[in-house]
Amino acid sequence: APADNIHLPLRFLGDTEPEQLPALQDGLDVIGAGAGRFSLHIAGAGCFPNLRQPRVIWAGLRDREEKLSPLQSEVEKLVQLLGWLPEERGFRAHLTLGRVRRQKPVARPSPDWLVEPASLPFAVDSVELIESRLHPAGARYRTLHRVKLISQPSA
Repeated sequence: APADNIHLPLRFLGDTEPEQLPALQDGLDVIGAGAGRFSLHIAGAGCFPNLRQPRVIWAGLRDREEKLSPLQSEVEKLVQLLGWLPEERGFRAHLTLGRVRRQKPVARPSPDWLVEPASLPFAVDSVELIESRLHPAGARYRTLHRVKLISQPSA
């Protein structure tokens, strides 16, 4: 995936009507005002659904500061309050690195084709409402609203 396409999805909303956007944006503003910047670390890699039939290649994330899960919970509460059904699958923090177009299962996946990435830290300093549109060349993303996370003073 191009670097600009790599993002950490907190919640997939599906088809969203334009009239729903202002309430989503206002809610994200409130969430962002109460959340501070934090860091995550790359932790492992894998494929969905599995190595034999890889569709998505992902990098896992470690939340040493334990800030991501509360942030995601606040986003989930917001979207449910605005009428979306609860997410059926549990939240799994990951970055999608690429998609595999191959349809035929791999008979014996080589154990060394997917290497363990370095545990690099990166800053999380905003929450974005992103529109995705599917095109033959892949998904195209556009940021509709961005909320900056401000460093919180220590208590």
